[in-house]
Amino acid sequence: MSRKGFLRIHDILREDYSSPDGWKENLLFSEMSNFDLGRLTGSQFIIRDSERTHPVFLLRKVERNSFEFCPCSSQKYNNDKASYIHKGSMTPPTRIPTDKDSYILHFLSFNLNSTSREIDRLPLRGLVSSDDIIGNFHKRGSQG
Repeated sequence: MSRKGFLRIHDILREDYSSPDGWKENLLFSEMSNFDLGRLTGSQFIIRDSERTHPVFLLRKVERNSFEFCPCSSQKYNNDKASYIHKGSMTPPTRIPTDKDSYILHFLSFNLNSTSREIDRLPLRGLVSSDDIIGNFHKRGSQG
């Protein structure tokens, strides 16, 4: 690992993502229920099994206590107009690489307040480096 990469990981490990006060863009969370994703996206997120879950990606902080999220999926979406987190990406503070490509479905975004019940149930996976995201469609706005 390069010195620059080591310093980046060292800085990330010192940051506190345990509460929404410390959250920032490019955080990846796991296990949002498909039922909640369908409801939050106005039924645009296709639910094949309401008991399963998908990761969600924090696109941006909207205001002090509100965040814009979107679901991620291993399925290609939107005619290859979705950025994706490539397989094998490290997401500190966890040290487990991602197990598959995860498409960032920015066009299915939704806002959540930090006091939402969904926020309380989201396990943090970690921070995704911009270098580990292929494409920049997710930066063009939620309806891009």
